[in-house]
Amino acid sequence: MAYVSAGSRREQLVEAAVQVIAREGADGATTRKIADEAQAPLASLHYCFQNKENLLLAVFTRLAEKMPVTVDLLDGNEGLGRAAEQALTRSMQWDRHHT
Repeated sequence: MAYVSAGSRREQLVEAAVQVIAREGADGATTRKIADEAQAPLASLHYCFQNKENLLLAVFTRLAEKMPVTVDLLDGNEGLGRAAEQALTRSMQWDRHHT
């Protein structure tokens, strides 16, 4: 197996997270599915990000550089957790169609 630098692997995992979340939603985006999408060992995800929360923070940071996520896109009647999930899913879908 060819060596992949930690920086390159991080980018692959962020891109894979975007793809998985856009396809399956935030609830369906497991670390295993993200690692599989990146064609990377699951251990490399934990090496690069330590946990899923750090990976999602990197995804949000990437998206913040590309597009603003506005609250007016969301149905706020379903609670904060659901609104955050919708924002994440819609952001991944937007990114997938605009990159």
